[in-house]
Amino acid sequence: MEHLGIGKLAPEIGGTDADGKAFTLGDYRGNVVILLFSGEWCVPCRAQQPKLRALQAQFRGKPVSILGVMSDPPERLREATGKGEITWPCWCDGNHAGPITTKWNITSWPTIHVLDQQGVIRHRNVSVGQ
Repeated sequence: MEHLGIGKLAPEIGGTDADGKAFTLGDYRGNVVILLFSGEWCVPCRAQQPKLRALQAQFRGKPVSILGVMSDPPERLREATGKGEITWPCWCDGNHAGPITTKWNITSWPTIHVLDQQGVIRHRNVSVGQ
């Protein structure tokens, strides 16, 4: 848990999206990152999606990125992105105890962390405003 504290450099995340495209958290260095642990099976997670899309629109063109770690199978994530419900890059972590979720000690969904432009954790367990 110490490596996940406020003021600590965020652990690297690597994996693939629903289409098998690989990307890493480090690819977004230089951006403020809103890191969302979510799942399509989770009603409160889905309720956050319109707020996150609005936030994404608000910061379009600025160095702010929303990234998701999804505890869903790839086909379910592809369905959500195809419908435009999820408009940000997401890793497919597979299930509630996937490797990314486990490394980040996530036990409830949704969970949001905010990282600064250097990849340092600045806020943990925040919620998206009304």
